[in-house]
Amino acid sequence: MKKRYWIIGLAAAVVATFAVKKAVDNKQLSAEEALEITKRTFSAKGRVQGAWISATPEAYAYESRDYQSYKGGISVLEGDDEKTYQFTVDAETGALLEYA
Repeated sequence: MKKRYWIIGLAAAVVATFAVKKAVDNKQLSAEEALEITKRTFSAKGRVQGAWISATPEAYAYESRDYQSYKGGISVLEGDDEKTYQFTVDAETGALLEYA
C-alpha cells in the first residue's frame, strides 16, 4: 500500500513540474496587450490617433541582449501636429525598446 502512495505522489510531482514549466515558458504578452501598453506610453506625448502592431514576435538585439519583440507604428497628435512613430516593444514585458 505504501508503494502505491509513493508512486501516486511521484506522478503528481511530475505533472505539477510540467504544469509550472509550461506556465513559466508562456509568459509572453499577446500583440494586443503589448499594443495597449505602448498606447498608454505614447499618450503622455499627446492623443493617440491610430496604431498597429505585427502579430508575431521576432528576434531583436538591443544593448548586447536578445529579445523577442513586436514591431509596430503609432500616430500621435502633439499639439496641432500629427506625428507618426515606428516602435519596437519587448514581447515579455511590454517595455518600449526603441522608437523613431
